[in-house]
Amino acid sequence: MSQPQRIEPIEAAPPPRPDPAIDTTIAVLDLVFGAPFERSFDIRLWDGTTHLGGADPGADFSLHIRRRGALRRMLLPPSELSIVESFISNDIDIEGNVESAMGLADAIARRILSFGGIARLIPKVLALPRDDDSPPLDETRYTRSLRLLTPGARKSTEPEIQFHYDVGNDFYALWLDPSMLYTCAYYMKESDDLATAQINKLDHICRKLRLEPGDDAARIHA
Repeated sequence: MSQPQRIEPIEAAPPPRPDPAIDTTIAVLDLVFGAPFERSFDIRLWDGTTHLGGADPGADFSLHIRRRGALRRMLLPPSELSIVESFISNDIDIEGNVESAMGLADAIARRILSFGGIARLIPKVLALPRDDDSPPLDETRYTRSLRLLTPGARKSTEPEIQFHYDVGNDFYALWLDPSMLYTCAYYMKESDDLATAQINKLDHICRKLRLEPGDDAARIHA
C-alpha cells in the first residue's frame, strides 16, 4: 500500500518592495507644486500611486508623472522651456480638463525660478532617478535643440524644411487668412473670423511699436 504524499505548504511570495524613487519624487513634487493640502489637483506617479490634493476637492484635472525619470528631465535645467517640453514629450501628462491646468507652468515658476528656490531644488532634483533607457544629460532634447542653432545643423535640415513647407500657396490658402499670415491671430470677440483676428493682431503690434504713418523698417530699427 502506497504511503500518502506529503503536501508541502506553499510559501506566499513576499510583497513587492516599494520603488525607492517614489519618496524622492514626492519630496520634489512638494517643493515644486506645494504640499498636498496646498494643491488643488491630484498627482499620479508611474506606478499608479496617487497623492490627492486637498485644497480643492472639486478639481477637474490631475497630473500624471508617466516615467521614473520624467521629473528629472522636466527640471534639468529648471526653466519654462524644459517644463513645457516635458508635456510635449509625454513625460508628464494632464488627465482631465487641460484648460484648468494652464496655470501650472506659472505656478512652478513662482516657486522655483529664484536663486533661493533653485538652490533648494537642485540637490533634490539630482537625487531623482533616471529612466533605465534615458540618455545622458548632455544628450537630452535641450542640448540637441541648442545644436540645431548652429549653421551646420541648420544646413542639414534644409531638405526636411523644404519637404514640409515648400508645398505651394494653394495648400496654405485652404486654412490661412486672405493675407496668408502664418502666425497666431488675436480674437478680440467671439464673432471675429480668422481674417479679422489677423488684422487685430497686426493692429496690436503696430500700437505696441507706436508706429506712425510713413514709418519704415530703417526708422523702426533705429
